[in-house]
Amino acid sequence: MKIKKKILLIELLEELRSDNLINCHFYQNAYLSCNKLYVKHVFLRLCKQKETFNKELDKLIKELQQEVYIVSNNNIPKFTSPKRIKNSSPAFKLSGRRNFYETFKRETRSYAKYLECLAKATDGKIREKLMSHRHKIHLTLKEMNIMGIKKYPIGWL
Repeated sequence: MKIKKKILLIELLEELRSDNLINCHFYQNAYLSCNKLYVKHVFLRLCKQKETFNKELDKLIKELQQEVYIVSNNNIPKFTSPKRIKNSSPAFKLSGRRNFYETFKRETRSYAKYLECLAKATDGKIREKLMSHRHKIHLTLKEMNIMGIKKYPIGWL
């Protein structure tokens, strides 16, 4: 039963990692296409944040896969492969009217996914990393609320 929980946790972490990778590419493209300096700074900071999250999640996933491999008596269970990023997908096509509200929605979705993953995680090391990521996302959302993203369409590109 422990192995099944760990495999489920690995799948959730893989999903988080692939979503962070997609968001990182989105923020990078938004950074390159915008003209306003304060908007560029926010997108650059979010891109760097997602890159560090991905590196930490990769380490956690590899450790969990090793544990499952050792516990399952060297029978290799099936793990999901990471999603491939296509630059032609609609998320990467830049329109001239993209604003902060889209990034707010992305961060809100990732915050909910971190909460879901925290509910499934029982290992202290994994929970610590996920809680630190969740806290950083929470601070970003709080900063976006202070900027008035829900009320005003600031940051038109």
